[in-house]
Amino acid sequence: MEKHIEASLHFDHHSSAIGAFVETVINGFEGNKEKAIALYYAVRDSIFYSPSTGSIGTEALRASEVLELKKGNCIDKAVVLIACLRHIGIPSRIGLAKVQNHIATEAIEKRLGTSVLVPHGYVDLFLENKWVKCTPAFNKSLCAKYQVSALDFDGEEDSLFQQHRADGSAFMEYLCDYGVYSDLPLALMESLLVQYYGKNYRALLGGPENPRKSKQVFQDRTGKSGSPSSFTNLGKRDPVSVFSNDLNKFVHRVF
Repeated sequence: MEKHIEASLHFDHHSSAIGAFVETVINGFEGNKEKAIALYYAVRDSIFYSPSTGSIGTEALRASEVLELKKGNCIDKAVVLIACLRHIGIPSRIGLAKVQNHIATEAIEKRLGTSVLVPHGYVDLFLENKWVKCTPAFNKSLCAKYQVSALDFDGEEDSLFQQHRADGSAFMEYLCDYGVYSDLPLALMESLLVQYYGKNYRALLGGPENPRKSKQVFQDRTGKSGSPSSFTNLGKRDPVSVFSNDLNKFVHRVF
C-alpha cells in the first residue's frame, strides 16, 4: 500500500496548496470514509470541468497547479483527488478507460470525428478494507446543463459514470478499462492518444503543441493563488452537508 500514498511529481500532496485545501475540507469530519466523501464533493464541484484544459499525457500535470487553476479535465481532477486522499493517508490510484458520449466534449469530438475518447480518468481508493472507484470530473452545475444527474459517492459503491440522461435516454458508456496505476502511466497515455488520434493529437484536443517539461523536483506552492491564506478562518462545518450534496455555500467561501 505504501506506493499508493506516496507523493510524486504529479500527486504533490506535500504542497501547501493541497494541504490547506484538504485541511479546510475535512474540518469537522471524523473517519476516513467521511473525509474521503467530503474531498470527493469538494473536488467535483470546486474545480470546473474543462475538457480542453490541462497538460494531457505530459510531465507538466501537477495536482497543486490544477487546484490553483480551478478547472481541469477528467484526468486533472482525478489527480487532484488522489493527491488530497494521499495527504491524509488514504491509499488511492489513477484509473484509465475508453469511454463514449463523454460530457461537454462536443468541440473536441467534432475535431476528432468520434465520440469515443481516451484516456478518461477516474479514482480508485481504499476504504474500509476494499477498493472503490469514483469519478470527480463532472461538477454539479455542468451536469444540470447537460440534463444528467451529478455522480454521487457514498464511499461504499463504485460511482463511475452516468448511463442515462434525465429523460431516460442512453448516455455515457465505458468501452474499455486500461487498469489502475500508482502514478500517471505517461507512456501508456501517449500510446493511446497516438493510436486513436494520431501524432497531432495535441492540436486536435486543444492542448499545447510543445508542453513544458516540469522539473523533476517537488516544489512548494506557497504564495500563489490557492495558498493557505485562501482557505483559513472558515470555522467548523456541519458534516451532514456533504451527504446532501449541498456544498455551494462551502465552495463560495473557500474560493
